[in-house]
Amino acid sequence: MHLKNLSTLELQAIYRNASCFLFLSVAEGFGVPLIEAMAMGTPIVASNRTSIPEVCGNAGLIVDPEDEDAIISATEKVITDTNLRTSIIMNGSNRISLFDPRKLALKLVNVYRTAFNK
Repeated sequence: MHLKNLSTLELQAIYRNASCFLFLSVAEGFGVPLIEAMAMGTPIVASNRTSIPEVCGNAGLIVDPEDEDAIISATEKVITDTNLRTSIIMNGSNRISLFDPRKLALKLVNVYRTAFNK
C-alpha cells in the first residue's frame, strides 16, 4: 500500500496502531522509516540487505526479503509472541538514541573537517 501526502500526525498514528512494520527493501540507502517505526513503538520485520540490519539492530527481526516463508514466520512471531514483541519495542525505544539528529550532525561535521584537513 502506498499512502501519499500524510501529515506527521497521520503518519505517527499509522505507526502507533500498526501490528508490525514490514521493511523489506532490497536496495535501501539508510532506512529512516525504521527509525520512525522505532520511535513510535512499532515492532519491525526488516530486510537483511544493505544498511538495514545495522540500522535496525535488535529492534526487529531480520529476514531475507525474497524468502516468503521467512517473512510470514517472522511476522507471525512479532504479532503473536507477546514477550518477543515487547522486547523488540523496548529495544527500538533504546536504539533510537543512536540516531539523535544533533549527534549525527556533529559526527558528519567531524567527517567533513577530517576530509577537508587531509
